[in-house]
Amino acid sequence: FDDTLELAQEFIGMGFYIGLNGCSLKTPENLEVVRELPLSSILLETDCPYCEIKATHAGFPFIKTTFEKKAEKKFIMGQLVKGRNEPCQIVQVAEVIAGAKGGIPVQQVAKACYKNSMELYGFSPNQCPNH
Repeated sequence: FDDTLELAQEFIGMGFYIGLNGCSLKTPENLEVVRELPLSSILLETDCPYCEIKATHAGFPFIKTTFEKKAEKKFIMGQLVKGRNEPCQIVQVAEVIAGAKGGIPVQQVAKACYKNSMELYGFSPNQCPNH
């Protein structure tokens, strides 16, 4: 999602969740929308292999977790391909959301979004171990 708060609220009012990924966190206006969204309505996305959070994005300063990257597109265990978004980078989306919300704990974002995901798919959050 990368539109206005009013549109997000309209979707939430219809019972939808708001999916956020790197493309949702590009501009200061995007971060203002994220700040106002209730955690109970947010889902985390990576939109792999696209929409990585780049240094030019407004949300980039909130990233704490980094990954080693390489330029070649050949698989090497433990390294990401530069310019390609990978599933492990979902933590960075959570970190930017936490930062945009005034520095709340990233674990609070992750737990809320986990609960939302489980509910979306019709599972109880207690059905998975360690949560």
